[in-house]
Amino acid sequence: MKAINNYYVRQLTAEDIAAGEHRNFVGGLWQEIGDLQFEFLKRNRLAAHHTLIDIGCGALRCGIPIIRYL
Repeated sequence: MKAINNYYVRQLTAEDIAAGEHRNFVGGLWQEIGDLQFEFLKRNRLAAHHTLIDIGCGALRCGIPIIRYL
């Protein structure tokens, strides 16, 4: 049987997570892309009194700043 080399089934250690390795699963640039997404939403009139529904939020790249903002 041929071995499947799938990056996403790799078990991360506590050290990997502490080093931020889990953020590389979504292609890296976790903070930078999250900031861009958040600024895009604010430029398009996302206000602190709004409610946002995020379906399939994934890695919370933009979710964490949105949670803090709302």
